[in-house]
Amino acid sequence: MYDIIDSLEEMITSAKGSMFSPSSVKIDRDDFLDKLEDLKTKLPVQLERASALMREAEGRLANANSQANVIISTAQARAANIIRDANERADYLASQEKVTEIARQKAKTMIDKAQAASDRLTSGADQYCIKIMNELHSQLGKMTRDVEGGLNVLEEREAKAREELPHAEESDYPQD
Repeated sequence: MYDIIDSLEEMITSAKGSMFSPSSVKIDRDDFLDKLEDLKTKLPVQLERASALMREAEGRLANANSQANVIISTAQARAANIIRDANERADYLASQEKVTEIARQKAKTMIDKAQAASDRLTSGADQYCIKIMNELHSQLGKMTRDVEGGLNVLEEREAKAREELPHAEESDYPQD
């Protein structure tokens, strides 16, 4: 088709102009009309091919756009799911940290209460033991004094008995 157009152009440029009208030229009418007819017969085929190529390109473009939209939608859905899952995981971990912190606080409170109760019981037991020991000490002191008094009485009674009892003299013993 381009060859026909080029030959028509060559015919016009190589044709001789008239003296009175240099832009007007004489060419062989039959030859020029034959080439135009040839161009007309080929033109619809070329236009149809171009149109078919355009339709095919438009179809491919529409298909590519459709696929791109599906890919974008899928990617957006996956991204939303990933973000949702990450937020849920973060919320879960945050709640677990809160539960752990609450458990730590409760454990600390329980340990503090147990330690305070232990301190009170230990102090109470120590005070009771001191009281009992002081009472025992007092009773032992009294018993010691009573024992010493009893011993003194016995020693005095023995000494007095020694003095009051008659003593055997040598004459009281049988002689041989």
